[in-house]
Amino acid sequence: MPRTVTVPAAKAALLARLRGLDDLNGVLVEWGLPVRLPQGRERVYLARTVNLTRRTKGTFRQETYGLELVVEVHRADRDGVQATEERMWEIVTAIEESLVADNYLTVVGVVDVFPSDELVYAYSDGWIARDSVRVDVAAVL
Repeated sequence: MPRTVTVPAAKAALLARLRGLDDLNGVLVEWGLPVRLPQGRERVYLARTVNLTRRTKGTFRQETYGLELVVEVHRADRDGVQATEERMWEIVTAIEESLVADNYLTVVGVVDVFPSDELVYAYSDGWIARDSVRVDVAAVL
């Protein structure tokens, strides 16, 4: 019987980890992007899987891939661009520190965490600060 890819289990473990962080208390943490803009002003979405590689050698299989998170902070304050961006970086740092402190997610090990693609822009009622964070993982089955 073929073994399945570890991506769904790794995503579930990552979401559970993030939902349990004290620094993310009150932050909406969801699997996938919402259909409509949620009421919560601080959000983390598990977006997509990138660079999936599977290698088989004998009875072992190695998988490596990246899990992309989107971190968003939305402030309804026209003068709050700095506070919006600073809060976004606090959330990114909390995610990174958690994964560095304990780099095991049930089925995979965390290899590295890469914040990238930061964007801050005006919205109809304030500011949105957004960053994508790639969590690179590896598993041997």
